[in-house]
Amino acid sequence: MNLDQAAQTFGGVALGFLGLIAFFAMVSLLLTIFWVWMLVDCANSPLPTSDKTAWILIILCTSILGAILYYFIPRRERLRMAPRWVATPPPPT
Repeated sequence: MNLDQAAQTFGGVALGFLGLIAFFAMVSLLLTIFWVWMLVDCANSPLPTSDKTAWILIILCTSILGAILYYFIPRRERLRMAPRWVATPPPPT
């Protein structure tokens, strides 16, 4: 292997590592945004204070795992029970 081939191989490996770092940076950023979103959603939710405090502590202490649990357990339940629209009653006749 001559010097040109070695430089080309190293350049390809370095570019691959750079792409891998960019991929993990993007995934980390998206997970952090999701974590903050679930934390804010929990803080603004109509849950009872004790439940809200417990969920905030769970989200803070377990990071993304707590955010995923909050997304699938109380948040989905609350959204499912919320009315889709508010119907106005018909005017009296």
